[in-house]
Amino acid sequence: MDSWEYIKKRDEMMGKLHESYNMLMKVAGIESETAKIIDKFKKEIDKIDLRRMKGEITVEEAYKQLVEIEKKIVEEIPEFWN
Repeated sequence: MDSWEYIKKRDEMMGKLHESYNMLMKVAGIESETAKIIDKFKKEIDKIDLRRMKGEITVEEAYKQLVEIEKKIVEEIPEFWN
């Protein structure tokens, strides 16, 4: 797998999460439960990326983990993942 595929997927997911988080903060003005869930997923993605950069996991494994996180996001906060 090309690392660009992984990077594209990671950037897409992080972009959506940041956008949703920022929207929540503007509307609610405080951290809501959903914002905390979004933050949790951002941290999980960062951990995967760090492990990939350190060579602990391959690009393919990192991509698979992103796909699994995306499934969790859809289950937990589907309204923010269109």
